Amino acid sequence: PLLFGAAAEAEYAEEAKTRLRAACEDAVVLSDFIGPPALAAVFAATALNFHPCRYDAYGMSVVEAAAFGAPSVVNGGAKVGAAQLLPADEG
Repeated sequence: PLLFGAAAEAEYAEEAKTRLRAACEDAVVLSDFIGPPALAAVFAATALNFHPCRYDAYGMSVVEAAAFGAPSVVNGGAKVGAAQLLPADEG
């Protein structure tokens, strides 16, 4: 697993990173910017995108993952703008 991106809420971000590392010891966590070619490579290899933020006006990673055919799990529901683009849960 790979977790990357900036964080607006430092405490929440650290908790998410800690939980990911506890669940998967070989997880990679990046906080630095990655350019378009590297980003495309990440999403091309993505099986599931997890968008953990509690609020995001848009949710670009959801759209980027979808462009590469990867589904997304979104935390925050209506508080993440791109969640409105996802189909309703039918389960």
